[in-house]
Amino acid sequence: MSPLFVQAQMDDSRIGIKGGLNASNFYREQVGDQNARLGFHVGLFTEIAVGEAFSIQPELVLSTKGNRATYGADDGVLDLVGAEGEVSTNLTYIDIPILAKVTLGEIINLHVGPYASYLIGASTSTEGDLASGSEELDRDNFKSWDYGLAAGLGVDLAAVTIGARYNLGLVNIAKTTVAEGIFDNSKNSVLQAYIAIGL
Repeated sequence: MSPLFVQAQMDDSRIGIKGGLNASNFYREQVGDQNARLGFHVGLFTEIAVGEAFSIQPELVLSTKGNRATYGADDGVLDLVGAEGEVSTNLTYIDIPILAKVTLGEIINLHVGPYASYLIGASTSTEGDLASGSEELDRDNFKSWDYGLAAGLGVDLAAVTIGARYNLGLVNIAKTTVAEGIFDNSKNSVLQAYIAIGL
């Protein structure tokens, strides 16, 4: 491998910061009236050039996930008694995706790869006719580790990349019997819009 080739590969590699919006939800075999929860993600990335149009991009990202689920309003028995409300689940993870990135043409890139996530915080809150205030399910009720697949599309504009990505969890989030009774076999699902800036 020639020194000029190594230098060219180093010139194409970069590190940077990234952040953006999350629209998260849970998916399972039978989904009721659930709404996406808006959140955010922020972190660091490094892009390691492997070829002229191919690179590996590991990231370390703080990411909020969860969902909002409503009850009442066409929800069977609870609707008959006129009860309505909303349950919010708030989960905070450290995500570690390792992505293969392919550049198409001059500025378009596709990226795909696995990710692992570690849960650092969790809470639930209930508002409505049947319960008000906070009804806490803490971190101990959820599995500490999650993993899944990520895929997305980006536009590279010099040092700035604008993109969107979908993260599909493959692990049931509930750990305890209480959590399983509420969430059943729910898994994480997150759509992200982001801006990444190379340093």
